[in-house]
Amino acid sequence: MQKWTIEYFTTEAGHAPVKDFIDSLPTKTKAKTFHVFELLEEFGLEVGEPHVKKLEKSIWEARVSAADGTFRYLFTKKSGRIIILLHAINKKKQATPIYELKTARARLKEVE
Repeated sequence: MQKWTIEYFTTEAGHAPVKDFIDSLPTKTKAKTFHVFELLEEFGLEVGEPHVKKLEKSIWEARVSAADGTFRYLFTKKSGRIIILLHAINKKKQATPIYELKTARARLKEVE
C-alpha cells in the first residue's frame, strides 16, 4: 500500500505556520504529534477517530492530546495521497472556534 505524504501549507513568503507551531511545542508534545502524523502517512483518512475527524467538506483535523494541551491540526487532502497541514491550534473549548476554521478555509483556497 502506498503511503501518504504530509506537506505544510506555505505562504508566498515561504513561511510555514504549522511547522512553526510544532517547533514551539515541548518535546513530548512534538513526539505525540509526529506519532499521529505517522499514522496518517501509513493509513490516511482511514485512521479515523480518535486521531482524525472530518470537520467539513474538505477539512479534517488530526487530534493530539498531551499533558500541556489538546492540539488540533487542520488539514486537507489532495490527489496522489497528499495531506496538506493548513492550520494548528491549541484547542481550549469543545467546539473548534469559527475564526480558526476561517483561517484553514482561507489557506485551503490558496492550495486548491
